[in-house]
Amino acid sequence: MIDTLMMAYTVEMVSVEKVIACAQQYSSFFQATDLPYDIEDAVMFWINKVNEHLKDIMEQEQKLKEHHSVETPGGQKALMVKYWR
Repeated sequence: MIDTLMMAYTVEMVSVEKVIACAQQYSSFFQATDLPYDIEDAVMFWINKVNEHLKDIMEQEQKLKEHHSVETPGGQKALMVKYWR
């Protein structure tokens, strides 16, 4: 019963066209074989495109951090001094 209600809500709220339009904000290249064919596939398609976009952002940030640590001698590490009594 709950599965049927959730599927009815999904059919009402999600369409393949809406998902493609939303995914185009994150990725401009689509192959004809890459396009979703039903609602479940469309949701998975959207999740995968968002994950790819986030992965690209994380890789860019990592490259910036690596580049920044190379420019500054010793990187961003702070010296830690302990005093014993």
